[in-house]
Amino acid sequence: MIGSAATGIAAVSIMAALSILTSCIAASENRRLAVAQSSADRTATAGKRVWNFSQSNPLPQPLPDKIAASA
Repeated sequence: MIGSAATGIAAVSIMAALSILTSCIAASENRRLAVAQSSADRTATAGKRVWNFSQSNPLPQPLPDKIAASA
């Protein structure tokens, strides 16, 4: 009787460990797929992006006296 109870407990423990392992593998795979999809989205939209540097990163403008000197 004690042997069968121990076998049952061992079986349940193994099943629980396998369930946890399967969940971790599935979560890891989902994370990998999400990263791949995010990368694909960035690649797909990279060519359609409109860069506007005037607000976020203004280009240096020549000073008025240098413009007059070059003319």
